[in-house]
Amino acid sequence: MRLVIQRVLSASISIDGGPKKSMGKGLVVLFASSLDDGIPSDEAISKLASKTAKMRIFNDGDGKMNLSAEQLGLGIMAVPNFTLFAETAKGNRPSFSSSGERQHALDAFARYCEELEKYPLAQFIKGKFGSDMKVELINNGPVTIIVDTRDW
Repeated sequence: MRLVIQRVLSASISIDGGPKKSMGKGLVVLFASSLDDGIPSDEAISKLASKTAKMRIFNDGDGKMNLSAEQLGLGIMAVPNFTLFAETAKGNRPSFSSSGERQHALDAFARYCEELEKYPLAQFIKGKFGSDMKVELINNGPVTIIVDTRDW
């Protein structure tokens, strides 16, 4: 599984042309599952959610990245995005053959969101797997962190 975690001042999402859901300061997280992930373990899902909520990428009083979304009670927006496993080595059109099998990826995203909802956040917004989503954000920093379970 792969996460792209972005520190934001604000973000909003519209799903399939529906009303916007908005949040203030926090994290926008793009989530993808790879073909190699199969059915991820509960432990792996829990660890990803913990890393997300506890990642210390917000500045403390000294300007040092030392605080997490959980500590500050900020918002998190989780957005499924199978394109994070695009293969671009050959040609000009990306291949998505390494992206996770649809049902496994859908289940992994749902479980990841369930785990995130356990943390004391100001707000939790989730995208919808397989939908057309319009995501707007103001990146803060910019700070963008990639977490990949293949690195564990």
